Amino acid sequence: LSAEEAVMKATRDIAAIFEAMEDEYMKARAEDIKDLGNQIIDNLTGKPKKLSLSKPSIIVAKELLPSDTVKLQKDYVLGFVTELGGVTSHVSIIARAMGVPAVVAVTGITNLVKNGDLIIVNGYDGTIIVNPRRDMIEYYRKEMERDALQREKYKMVGKLPAVTIDGVKFEVGANIGEPSEVYIALENGADGIGLLRTEFLIMGATAMPSEQIMAKELSKIISKLEDKPVIVRVFDIGGDKPIPCMELPKELNPFLGLRGIRLLLSRKDLFMLQLKAILRNSVKDNVKIMFPMVSLVEEIVEARKIVDSIAEELKSEGVDVGKYEIGMMVETPSAAIMADAFIDYVDFFSIGTNDLTQYTLAVDRTNEHVASLFDHLHPSILKLIKHVVKVAHEHNKWVGVCGEIASDVEAVPILVGLRVDELSVAPLFIPKIKALIRSINYKEAKELALEALKLKTAKDVRKISKAFLEQKVSIS
Repeated sequence: LSAEEAVMKATRDIAAIFEAMEDEYMKARAEDIKDLGNQIIDNLTGKPKKLSLSKPSIIVAKELLPSDTVKLQKDYVLGFVTELGGVTSHVSIIARAMGVPAVVAVTGITNLVKNGDLIIVNGYDGTIIVNPRRDMIEYYRKEMERDALQREKYKMVGKLPAVTIDGVKFEVGANIGEPSEVYIALENGADGIGLLRTEFLIMGATAMPSEQIMAKELSKIISKLEDKPVIVRVFDIGGDKPIPCMELPKELNPFLGLRGIRLLLSRKDLFMLQLKAILRNSVKDNVKIMFPMVSLVEEIVEARKIVDSIAEELKSEGVDVGKYEIGMMVETPSAAIMADAFIDYVDFFSIGTNDLTQYTLAVDRTNEHVASLFDHLHPSILKLIKHVVKVAHEHNKWVGVCGEIASDVEAVPILVGLRVDELSVAPLFIPKIKALIRSINYKEAKELALEALKLKTAKDVRKISKAFLEQKVSIS
């Protein structure tokens, strides 16, 4: 054994002793043991220490990965600035979920600031001011107050249904990635959870959690939703989402490698473990299981068979398994184009426009050098969305959109016009998106979408959408 492997084994063994104890306090100390083991391994391997904040701060870094932010003291995070990344990179997504500003792709910023500097970060226009003058501080403080008042105003709309002026109803769900976010989602009026990212179950673990631990953690979310739907995405790992407790192959191009459903089908032990944990929480008939990064029909066929067999296995053991639906994320061009081939094997589609845009436009969404080419309102993406919606509705099945496009104000009227059934966004965006939908006439939005589909560039699409919002919509 190497030194790291020896520490990892000892950590697992000692943590298991604590986990077996009946006393809840002592049982909880297992996490401390695991964290200590991680710190020892980090020191042995020379890895940088995890981010630790002692007071409210803006984080400035070259890059932030999921593993960097998983244990952040989120109450202390005021904003992010990074040298790498794009509008749909991890740090941008987590900033939206937390409701804090983020500016990415700022070349050389880590050389321009130091600990203790006062920084203003304007996430709306990408402005960064280091050690600003007093008048600038006062100006932006007033802007923050206005922004807070606007959010409170929208929040009142969050509890209302998302119905257009002419009576067409949409669902607005929440994208969440940990138990604490379910409260924020419900407080802001979520109609359900449109995307539950389950990587939090294993992201910070040194050893794979048991079925019981996973089930308990999922219950903290699902039990709070009563009869509202919750779409549980199985582990979407690989690519840009490495997991400390799993040894994943090193790949030259991980975004085109072993990730999502491909990885789970190659690691059926892990797949079945998580499915059991999910199905143990399906008793209220509101759980929907979703597979990520599906590109081949064979993948969805095999995955569905595994779910159904696990459900039967649990029932034979006396476990109460409720009704569940199975869906897939449409994140690859093949999945969108072949929607008519997939539709017989799923109950719903959820369009993940972050990856769909990346793969369709051949633009690495984390690469600051090509970030300007990434735009989910490119006509090619809109045509794929239109096709998926058409296929689903012809088969009386529904379509959600859970990518960052769903919270893009300029995209919402077009998505309404394309008649997606659900938009799923970061919890804090729910009231604003509901207010926007309630201010739109569906027939007019449909005309806008048809016009957008005829255009050739994302810039042109945004131009007509901006005009539509200025002329037809008022949410102030």
